[in-house]
Amino acid sequence: MDRNQIIGILLIAAILIGYMVFTAPSKEEIEAARQEQLRQDSISKVEEEIAKQKALELSTLENDSVSRDQFIANDSTIADSMRQDQLIEKFASFGESAIGENKFVTIENDLLKLTISTKGGRPYSVQLKNYQTHDSLPLVLFNGDENEFGMTFFAENRKISTNEFFFEPMGSSSSIVANKSKESLSLRLRAGEGKYIEYTYTIVPGSYLLDFDIHFVGMDQLISKNNSYIDLNWYVNMPGLEKGKTWENQYSGIFYKHFQDEVDWLTETSASDKESISTKVKWIAFKQQFFSSIILPRMYF
Repeated sequence: MDRNQIIGILLIAAILIGYMVFTAPSKEEIEAARQEQLRQDSISKVEEEIAKQKALELSTLENDSVSRDQFIANDSTIADSMRQDQLIEKFASFGESAIGENKFVTIENDLLKLTISTKGGRPYSVQLKNYQTHDSLPLVLFNGDENEFGMTFFAENRKISTNEFFFEPMGSSSSIVANKSKESLSLRLRAGEGKYIEYTYTIVPGSYLLDFDIHFVGMDQLISKNNSYIDLNWYVNMPGLEKGKTWENQYSGIFYKHFQDEVDWLTETSASDKESISTKVKWIAFKQQFFSSIILPRMYF
């Protein structure tokens, strides 16, 4: 190595050393960098703590949600239990039947279709299959709340109206059709073990007549022997079926036949006409211009 090379190497080394000296951070810069690192470390720790806290809150929220659902369920159960106790207090043996879900079952033949509501066990609607209204709609004699049918009596010193209670259909089918022979549909209003009121609807092919039987089973333990009668309530808000409303209204009304006597009626043109009948009645009918709904007991009312 000659002298010039040595001088060149020394110059390069001097330049590098000078560069390192001039570019080296000062004490202030080193302290500032240290503080910045501490700040970054602190931020990281804070972010980590926040993440842990969020995870904990989420877990707590999920647990609270489960607890809240359990509380609501428990609260609902308590409310249902209290309500059931209140209904039992109000209706005695019939109390449990005051809770339920309204469902519909049908029984029909080739001429008519009867829809029955399990609330009250009553006829909900009656459709005549071979007829239509003036505007070509299915002809329904009555439907829904336009019709009320039920019994009222006293049991265990409480007033019982069957329309307020839920009946249980007997049998697995919710739709019964009488194609070749008669068919029956029974529903029971339960009032404890071995005690119930049973409605039985029976229909035969090719007939507009519908048999309706009422059976009281075990009710002698609940209904006082001094109670000599039971009220049968039947209300119909007759829908318009004909195009000529004037004539339809004029020929619509309530008709009834006195036992072993003549037919009588309430004035068709008066909505406030009333009659209190103290004698026996053979049948009662809601008559419209061309169609009638009649209740005809085997003996009399």
